[in-house]
Amino acid sequence: MIHIVYLHGLPAVSRARERDWLAELPPSFRERLQRQQRRQRLLQSLAGLQLLKRAAARRGITGFRLAGLRTTAQGKPLCDELPGFSISHSGELVACALSDEGLVGLDVERLRPIEPARFARVFSAAEQAWIDGDSGRFFELWTRKEAAVKLSGEHGIAQLRDTRLEGDRAFLHGRELLLRPLDLHPHYRAALATETAVGELEVEPVVLG
Repeated sequence: MIHIVYLHGLPAVSRARERDWLAELPPSFRERLQRQQRRQRLLQSLAGLQLLKRAAARRGITGFRLAGLRTTAQGKPLCDELPGFSISHSGELVACALSDEGLVGLDVERLRPIEPARFARVFSAAEQAWIDGDSGRFFELWTRKEAAVKLSGEHGIAQLRDTRLEGDRAFLHGRELLLRPLDLHPHYRAALATETAVGELEVEPVVLG
């Protein structure tokens, strides 16, 4: 089963609550987040981690603490107490996917104007022709590629360029991944990447009190 929790609209977060959320994290994780140049980005990241806690509680995973988080050399967060999980945020949308069916990659993107020429190296000629300047189509493909890359634990434009899409599948460095579009908000595109077919998918909007 994969459980997705998401929120649209960050709550008003006081400096005291921000400090409390940061205090839950291991020092290395906390220090990395505090290097964010914009408070909005920091709050998005912290909200995503709070959603991870919420998802773990919903799945009945007892004893989970954010203090147990660690990262790979590429910066992908991991936790020994949890199965696969992935967090993504864009604009006012923050989402977290928690899976007990293996690794998972999640990406969300707010729809906005694009300059296709800036991203030409990410898409094949056929993909560029299909996008044809349409931002909805652009982010439909972008979120699928990004979800696959996030599952792999890699990052960067080169990884996006190397991700080949065929319908509901992505191929990256010899791995075949399954893709699923998500309808979380009309002004966003979202996609989920998994290693195997999803047995059950539960999507839940939440509010951080």
